[in-house]
Amino acid sequence: MGEIRPVEHLPDTVESRKTPPRERERAERAEGRDELEISQEARRAAEIAKLVEITRDLPDVREDEVDEARANIAEGRYRYDEVIRETARRLLGG
Repeated sequence: MGEIRPVEHLPDTVESRKTPPRERERAERAEGRDELEISQEARRAAEIAKLVEITRDLPDVREDEVDEARANIAEGRYRYDEVIRETARRLLGG
């Protein structure tokens, strides 16, 4: 078999790749600090999750609104045209 010889003339450190300037700057600025970057997608997902949670807590039917509408109909407070316009306005988000 052959003889094992030590490898000579190698640099003390070997860089497999250079750190991009932007990453190096970020690392230097944040030295001793932790940073957290939240993407726009994550922010939107958190907002949607929050809204979903809020809507889960809402009742399916607002009994107070139903009772008020029944009373108004019974007392003749609604005219057909007025009800149609208001319904359309609410459906269209106005």
